[in-house]
Amino acid sequence: SKSSWGNVEDFKKLMESAVSGFMDSNNKSVMVLNPEKYIVRQAATDYKIAELKDVSLVEKVQIISETVLKKCMDLGQIDKARCFVVYEEAHSLTPEFNSVVVKDDNSHANGTAKVILQGRKYGLGCIIVTQRTANVTKSILNQCNTIFALRVFDDCLLYTSPSPRDGLLSRMPSSA
Repeated sequence: SKSSWGNVEDFKKLMESAVSGFMDSNNKSVMVLNPEKYIVRQAATDYKIAELKDVSLVEKVQIISETVLKKCMDLGQIDKARCFVVYEEAHSLTPEFNSVVVKDDNSHANGTAKVILQGRKYGLGCIIVTQRTANVTKSILNQCNTIFALRVFDDCLLYTSPSPRDGLLSRMPSSA
């Protein structure tokens, strides 16, 4: 079958092993899973088994995010943080629909957003780091409880903050 062509399943197993090993360890501190470090390939079409294409960065992020959520779900619901996933350069990892590079990345960004939406009750938190909030999917920005904004150049952050009526701008230092 098409899904067995390439190494996507091997990547998923590698992530499951890495995440389980980290979460099951008594000596937890930080584990870095940089999706750009992994070469993951899949069938380019339904008919050409020999022709493989790279899996997009956004799809790799979805796989990693879902793997972490699955492990947290296996450990059960909890009221405190069990682990955090940091999405550095989030505008590249979880892009807004009009910022995707690869056609299927919309569904992958939505998959990561679903992880973030469901994760809290299982102790999975996330930190979104970006220079450009307008290019991050709003499904994720709407889940932000705490926002550190050093400078705002667009209105996107103001309208996606937890309560725009709180006057995010009035609490920020002036750049003038």
